[in-house]
Amino acid sequence: MRRRLVGSLFAAGIATAIIPATSAYADPPADLSAPSVAYYNYTVDVPDSDPAEGFSVSGTGCIGTEGTTTGTVTLTVTDAAGQTWSGTAPTADDGSWQANISADDVASGTATVAASCDIYQSTVSYPPSSVQVPAALPDLSAVLSADGSTIMIVGAGCISAAGAPGEVNLVGTLQDGTQVDTTFTAGADGSWSVSYPANLGNYEFAAVCTTTDWESAYEPIAFEVYDTATGPSTHPSGGSGTTVPASTGTGGSKATGPQLAATGADTDGLGWLAGGLVASGAAALYAGRRRKTS
Repeated sequence: MRRRLVGSLFAAGIATAIIPATSAYADPPADLSAPSVAYYNYTVDVPDSDPAEGFSVSGTGCIGTEGTTTGTVTLTVTDAAGQTWSGTAPTADDGSWQANISADDVASGTATVAASCDIYQSTVSYPPSSVQVPAALPDLSAVLSADGSTIMIVGAGCISAAGAPGEVNLVGTLQDGTQVDTTFTAGADGSWSVSYPANLGNYEFAAVCTTTDWESAYEPIAFEVYDTATGPSTHPSGGSGTTVPASTGTGGSKATGPQLAATGADTDGLGWLAGGLVASGAAALYAGRRRKTS
């Protein structure tokens, strides 16, 4: 799953507090509460989903004792791999502040956040905070039943660092335009699946996993169930549209029956799963992950 830049990143460089004429009559804050840190994921919509992840760091109190002069908040983030980033966060008139940090380059695991308020040529440190950054979730799969009557959407990796299964929110559009939205708890190992009727037409699905540590989105998928006599109605943009025989579950394949191929703009990774093949070859599955490349 590709991670993208979201929110406002740290401003580059070291900030210098501007001290007004009244600063000689005020003092910096004596005590600061630890900043709040939360992992977030923007809402995932079907069909044009653009999952983006990161964590939000916010705090209060970066203001002088006279209640009018605010300082500059300096942040340092250290990820589980030991990489560090430093920058500043804007301060509101009441001394509160917030920074949204992209997960693009942050290693999975526990990231620590150190923050300080620079005011009146003094630096007051906030107590440290931490956040759990999840590993990228594996891609979703579309599985056709042995008799070709149902499609199963399969996911994995929805589990916390402590081994507790997370909650999955799966949304999608069925071939007749029906919108589906279901929420459930993943299995003990973080895997899950949901089945829908395999009628002829196009399907699109997106999913978000929420655990006690983090929230993260799966790459959306889109596929078409079609009649093998006529073939799929659409082909990938920028791809060949070549169908890929569905697995029989034993490493073999058949020339007829359910097949899988990409319908999205990105045709990488067409190794989709299928439980079995229909002997008559009346229906096939034309499927793929829909990814935004912009």
